[in-house]
Amino acid sequence: MKTALAYAAAARNWTAAAYMTSWRSQVELSAGLYRRALVAARPGQAELRALRVDGARSQARVLFAHRARLASTSRARVTIVLQESTSADGERIVGVTANEVRLRRTTRGWRVVGWTALPGIADAP
Repeated sequence: MKTALAYAAAARNWTAAAYMTSWRSQVELSAGLYRRALVAARPGQAELRALRVDGARSQARVLFAHRARLASTSRARVTIVLQESTSADGERIVGVTANEVRLRRTTRGWRVVGWTALPGIADAP
């Protein structure tokens, strides 16, 4: 559960200035094909510049986390519900999201091998 929570924090708490640090943390906490996809999606200079120009930022706090019981001791699935606030270019979006984090035990400990936003969570007022 600790790795899933750390990954959620890295993925959903960032500022334009610290976006690369967030991305690096996500890569470090991931494995397998998911890690390769993150590495391939490395933010470029144009994207980072756009985030800075827009004053983009994202903040999230965990409202709820639950680890599903699985038959495997080398795989885990955690549902994390977040209160999120994302802003850019003077606009702000606030809402509640549910996310499924899939993990696999590796020689480096638990690593994220998938992150999926789950449908059906209503936005907060």
